[in-house]
Amino acid sequence: HLRLARIEAEQLDNIPSAALHLQAALKANPDDVAALRAFGALYLGSGKASEEGLTKAADVFFRAAKLARAQNDDKVAYGLLRRALSLRPDHHEAGNALAELLMAQEKWMELDELYAAWIGYVTEADSYGLWLSRGELLETRLARREEARACYEQATRIERPGGEAWQRLEALLVELEDHHGLVGLYERWSELAPETLTTDKLLYAARLAREDLADEERAAVCFYRVLEREPFNAEAFEGYKEHWRRKANWSHLSGLILYQIDQAMQQGGGPQSPLARPEFAEHFVELAEIYERRLGDLAGALDAWNRLAAAYPNDWRPRDQIARIHKRARMLD
Repeated sequence: HLRLARIEAEQLDNIPSAALHLQAALKANPDDVAALRAFGALYLGSGKASEEGLTKAADVFFRAAKLARAQNDDKVAYGLLRRALSLRPDHHEAGNALAELLMAQEKWMELDELYAAWIGYVTEADSYGLWLSRGELLETRLARREEARACYEQATRIERPGGEAWQRLEALLVELEDHHGLVGLYERWSELAPETLTTDKLLYAARLAREDLADEERAAVCFYRVLEREPFNAEAFEGYKEHWRRKANWSHLSGLILYQIDQAMQQGGGPQSPLARPEFAEHFVELAEIYERRLGDLAGALDAWNRLAAAYPNDWRPRDQIARIHKRARMLD
């Protein structure tokens, strides 16, 4: 039947008769790869292949490729899958099958080319898996980590923060020691889904921004975001205070410390209160010194010392400092 079909098609130009012979061949042997391939080629060669026809022909070549793989004829399967994708570049099943075949044969360069071409034919939502797979391929098989990074970044624009693409990008940026990129990732993460970003990562971003990037403003924003979720986080509070010290903005610094003290005093006592930590008393001292030495505000300094006396009755410093300030005030008068 296959030989008769070829004669009818090539010598007699009798497409309908050739198709009947191929149908008979497939009925006799449904697993006949050559007959399926010939049927797809016959359909294309008839000159009547519309868009729908191209799709059907691609499906025929894909079916033939599946049979060829099942029969361990990977060379034929490869050619048929390529033929199917040339007709329908967005043929999902053919693309997956070719990707599996290239993986099995460890043809990594060709697999990368397949992913790169395929991405252009799918919707943004469907491209997520391709970006992720291509990124992993570039990173682990081809040692092209900068290109892998670009793929992961594309995938993060589709996925909610904290997903696999975000984690892979994070790990790669750490490995590359790309501090600018890592801080940017955490910033974007914090803006889109702050509840999924840990405090430790925000603090790390703040330290990197200040110490490695010399970007004080970005560091300050990260410290502030930690304080929004954990008002008494010691590292974030000190880091944010340091921001205003570096700017020599003593008014903002005093306001920040006073707000922290007010929050603590409103919580009252108890083992979980910030006031239960003896070192918290130093915030009162710092506030008093800023008022007196930086702002020349003796009334503010007195208020700070009085607050310390109320919060820590056993601290000896407020009594001496209050007496000293009163004496200084009398001398100024």
